[in-house]
This record gives sequence, structure tokens and C-alpha cells, in this order.
Amino acid sequence: MTPAQATQIKQLHANGYGVTQIAAATGFKHQTVSAHLRKTDAPRTRAQRADNGRLRKPECQLDMFGVPVDRPKRNYVKSAPQNSEISELRTPRKLEQRRALQAINPKHFIYCETVKKTVVPKRVIDSLVARFAADTGLKRVHSIYARRVFPNVLANLKRGAEGRNEIIVSMWKEIQKEQYIDAIKWLADEGLIHLQLQPPQYGSAAEKVRSWMIASRDLCQIIGAPQWEVVFDETDFVPVEIRAKKVGNETKGKLLEPLGNSSYLAACRGVIEHNKFIATAGIKYGLKPLACYLYRVYTMDFFHGGRWYGGEHQTMPKRERERITIDGLPTVELDYSAIHPALLAWITGETVTGDFYATLANAAGITRQLAKSFGLRLINANTLAEFSRNVTKSGNPAVKRAAIEWEKRKGDIKANGKPYDMPPQLDGFIEGVPDGYKGETFLDAMKQLYPRIAEMLAVENMGIKLQWHDSQIISEVLELTRKQGIIALPIHDSVIVKASDQMAAKEIMQDVFSRYTNGQIITVK
Repeated sequence: MTPAQATQIKQLHANGYGVTQIAAATGFKHQTVSAHLRKTDAPRTRAQRADNGRLRKPECQLDMFGVPVDRPKRNYVKSAPQNSEISELRTPRKLEQRRALQAINPKHFIYCETVKKTVVPKRVIDSLVARFAADTGLKRVHSIYARRVFPNVLANLKRGAEGRNEIIVSMWKEIQKEQYIDAIKWLADEGLIHLQLQPPQYGSAAEKVRSWMIASRDLCQIIGAPQWEVVFDETDFVPVEIRAKKVGNETKGKLLEPLGNSSYLAACRGVIEHNKFIATAGIKYGLKPLACYLYRVYTMDFFHGGRWYGGEHQTMPKRERERITIDGLPTVELDYSAIHPALLAWITGETVTGDFYATLANAAGITRQLAKSFGLRLINANTLAEFSRNVTKSGNPAVKRAAIEWEKRKGDIKANGKPYDMPPQLDGFIEGVPDGYKGETFLDAMKQLYPRIAEMLAVENMGIKLQWHDSQIISEVLELTRKQGIIALPIHDSVIVKASDQMAAKEIMQDVFSRYTNGQIITVK
């Protein structure tokens, strides 16, 4: 609200106009006008209540002679039909929540971005402010646009482009300054930014999806920011890495020298051909271009690990991956169902019928999701005893309470400036385990249902050995889809393809697995 508008509101109020009339005349909401008048201690225009706010005496009914009649309170019945649609609006609508496009790697808008340094040249800011003034028809632009608004908006957009971050922005006048809203809307209308405005949502503020923006290709060139559309360049690109096995708390194993043999060269050639092929497609999340170029990571040698990593689509939540488009068309994610148990059944000769995890969950007395979590942990466990202890510990109510307290405290800083350490008892904690559940119960169910597979569990390097098998399968799937002109984006043991290509891709995935495992059948969903 400018000083001129504040003066206008005060003058209208002094002339006897009410809040609703002032709001209609100035274009503000009546709540905004009322709040402004309260701040300025404007005199009341309405007379004070005669009872001065005191509680009134309950009224009674008199008969024709003036004698009070003691009658029960009348029960009013609402004759109008209830509007069920209005009552539904009070609860969060999952449908509208799905329509919202969430920022994947967001950064908050910083208003003091240009206080210490000039991020965008002044000539660029002056040029854009002049275009803004001409397009909006303003004869004179307030100095705040050139001094604060455009420098801050452009600096945030440049910071987002450099880190491939979406910039969170609010377009509410109650929260955001009006000058910033005008500048952001103008940049969006000119095609200089991609503004993702979210639809109306219901629920608490924490449940709502925030609006965000990124710089367009033209604006990146103007402000000297890197382009969002990443061009694949194989000059300094490393298509295959070989790493040592992780030790202790290392996030990655030590990088080893490539062997340079035929397996290494074949893997490099496959990665480069895949990246060149997907570079011909427009892969986007909403209006944001995605960098989906990949490389492979082996562990110790060419017979462990080998999965594909590096694409932006791999770090996205599964729910948000549904919004990826390829050449403007919707996509689907095709996933091998329980591929590691299927590979173990092929290696050991075990017979598995139906849903592996569902059958195991029924026998162990837990949910399918928990059975899957247990199974994956068991494959990568060092010993069966360690796995059993972790499961039993996770079902201890005292340990569960400690986990809840740790979630509240995690990220806090001690008085000495150091963060709190996770309690040792939470090492290996598994969320969702029923109270009193024992690890031996799950192991007994596994041994009874699948004795041959149970013998292969908790074997050293079994997890990365199975990863090598599934990476070989996915690599062949990518090669065959590429030959058929199908863009496929791998996510470990699943691929994202156009919805129109899903039948052909599904057939390829099933055929590749069947050939690899000598006729084994697997479900692709």
C-alpha cells in the first residue's frame, strides 16, 4: 500500500464511508482496509452498543396477560438441503494436490541477494526496467524497481540456474510485496521466466505445494547464467567409474583406475550411445528441462555393481516422476516386480509362485511393504544375527520412543555449536516394525517358504552381485529400446517411457529377463 493510497483510505473514512465502501472504491479487500484503519487508530464511525458489551439477560415469552410462560426451548429444524460440496472443501483435496507441480530441488527467494555484491550488471537491469515501464504504460517508474526489485529477482534466478534449483516464490499480496509480484508477472508474460503457479489447495500451510520459477533460455543469456537445457558433451565426460567397496561411514568408495579392457570399453560405448540418443528428446518436468545423462558405477570389478546413475529424474520422488514428459507427451514408469528375489530363485533353482513379498508377509505376520524392506536389508546384511538383532530392536517400544525423540532433535545444535549425534541404539533401526516383533520370526518364515534362497542371504557382496545382474538386464533393455526409437530413462530396475510406448517397452523388458535367466518369467508393472 503506497502512501497515496493510505491517505485516500484515511480521507474516505473521515468522510463517513464504511470499510466495505472504501474497499470497493480503492480495490483493496475489506480486511486490508480494516487492518490499516486499526493500525492508524482511526476513530470509530459506528455508535457503541448500548449495553457496552455486557452479557444480555435471557429473553422470556409472555402470555396475553403479561405473565412469563415457561416453555421448553424450541428445536429448530433446518429445512434447506445440506450442501455436501461445501463440507468437502474443508478437507484437503487429493485430486488438486496431485495437480500441483512440486519443486524438486528448491531454494527460497532471498531479498538481500544483492546487498553485498552486484550479481547482474546494471545495464541489464536498466534495460529490463525500461522494457517493463514501456509495456506497463507507466510514465514514471518508482526507483525501487531498479534499486531493489529487479536486481533481487534476477539475482535469485541466476543463483537458481547455477545450482539447477527452482526458486520458491509467493504471489499473494498479503505475503509478497506488490512491486515484486508485478515484476515477476511481467517476466513471465515476456517469456523470460517459467512461472509454475500452483492451483488452489486446501489444508494446512505445510501440506500446500509452493509456486516456483526458473529463468528461461533467453533470460539466462541476458544475465549470463548457465542454460537449463544441458547439452551432452563427451569431451570430459567419464561414462564408467570403478570404485572400491565403501568402508565405514564413507558415502562413496575410493575411485579406482579403469582397467581399459573389452568390458570397460563396451560399457563406455553403451553409455555414450544412450546419452547421445536421449539428447535428441525434450525431457521436462513441467516447464523445467531435466538433465538425464547417465554414467555407470561398478564396485571392485566388472562383476559387481554397474548400475546407471547421474540423471535428475533418479533423484525425484516417485510421485513427481509421474509428471515427467518426453517431447511433450505423458510418461509411465515400468518396474520389474521383486527382481532380486527372482534373480535369487534363478541362481538357486528355487520355485517361486505368485507375489514373493506378499506370500512372505502372510507367513511372517507383517505387511508386504515391511516384508520387502526386510528382504532387501537381509540381502545386504553381513550376518543373519545382525539382521535379527536390528529387527528385534526396532520392535522394542523403548527404542521406538528414542527414535521419535531423535526425529524431533535431529538437526538441532548443542551449546558448543556442534550437532547432536544419533543415539547408538538407533543404528540399524527399521521404522514400522510392530511392537514385540522378533527377527527370528521373519527368518523362520523365509527358511520355511524358500529354503534355497535363505541359504544365499547375508552372504558377502551378494547385494552388489545382484545389482550387477539387474544392471546387465537394464543395459540390454536400453539398447533394444534405442534400436526401436524408444526413449527410456532408467531408474535402477525400472524405466520411464512414453505412455504410447509402454506396451512395446514392457514386452522388451519381459523378453530380456527371460533370455537372461533361461526362461524365468517375471511381472513388469
